[in-house]
Amino acid sequence: TLYIIQFHIPMLLEAPGIGSQIIGEVWRVDYKKLQHLDELEEHPNFYTRKKESVQVNGCFMECWVYTMHDFKDELLENKKINEYSSNIIPYNSAYLKEKGSFELKKIVKKVADEK
Repeated sequence: TLYIIQFHIPMLLEAPGIGSQIIGEVWRVDYKKLQHLDELEEHPNFYTRKKESVQVNGCFMECWVYTMHDFKDELLENKKINEYSSNIIPYNSAYLKEKGSFELKKIVKKVADEK
């Protein structure tokens, strides 16, 4: 299940046994674009990229997904959504101001190391 936190950011939380299937988008990207996405998602320090089996048009395929691990338990109390696209929840550019900050990590992560 996706959870919405401050700035209307959807997060796929790594919480086995909790949640449900979600509806999202699958994109084919080359290695250069994947590196760019890793930078955007701050992999592996903020999100972790891993392969998951996803169903697309009735067929299963392995896809990279970005999940959040070591998150604060209270994030599980936030609003849950089962579908995400920028048409449903508009992108919030305020997130970019906080992206990578210690303050954002304090909101989300169980342990946030000061840098």
